[in-house]
Amino acid sequence: MTQATFRQQYTIPYFLCDRKQTIHLSMLVNYMLKVSGEQTAQIASEQQQTFFRDQNRSWIILAYEFDIKRLPRRDETVTFETYASEYNRLFCYREFKVYDEQENLIVATTATFGIMDLTKRKIVRIPEEIAAPYQATYNKQIRRTNKPEPLQTEQALHKAYLVRYTDIDQNNHVNNSVYLTWMLDALEADFLTRHDVCSGVIKFEKEVSQVEQVSSYVQTIIEDGAIRTDHAIQSSTVTNARASFYWQRSV
Repeated sequence: MTQATFRQQYTIPYFLCDRKQTIHLSMLVNYMLKVSGEQTAQIASEQQQTFFRDQNRSWIILAYEFDIKRLPRRDETVTFETYASEYNRLFCYREFKVYDEQENLIVATTATFGIMDLTKRKIVRIPEEIAAPYQATYNKQIRRTNKPEPLQTEQALHKAYLVRYTDIDQNNHVNNSVYLTWMLDALEADFLTRHDVCSGVIKFEKEVSQVEQVSSYVQTIIEDGAIRTDHAIQSSTVTNARASFYWQRSV
């Protein structure tokens, strides 16, 4: 089956970029979700919209895997492409690709989605009629995905953050892009200036609510010339999200 593919062009504004004039990873993720939302608005039927509204359910992000040749630059026009590649009873896997103006692939990302019952705050089964318009392949086996490396918090650097009102999204929890901001902000400015992220995986494990304070832990590992940072977001003694990113020295 050929998946339903959606493409949209955007020009990257300066205020979404860092001091190196490349887009923040958290802002890139927001663009991806905007594109997937536009596809859903285009192909979703009234029946599907009623399902989510009447049963108080919503798509949520459970994980990302990034493969980054380079991040889009300030004032660059890029094309975002997305499609749902596969789903099973509980999870849907959506691909995101970003192309430059010459149609060179510069970013590839796989996101794992689930449907949450917003009343019970738990993941529920994906109905076949909800998945059908995306023309994704059904596979009853749950896909084996990469996982972040473990982090020893007692050996890690950390920063504390208060959850702001603006961090909370329509699902009444911290938006997933905010976790990326917390994680990367815990790195020293000199490291971020001298390195570019080239791949990574992030897993969201437990929601963060508005009333909480969180700590962002990070540890840098260098093995056989490879530079990796391992991250954890914790509130109280609960781990809310984990990630590992690989880096290369900036040219």
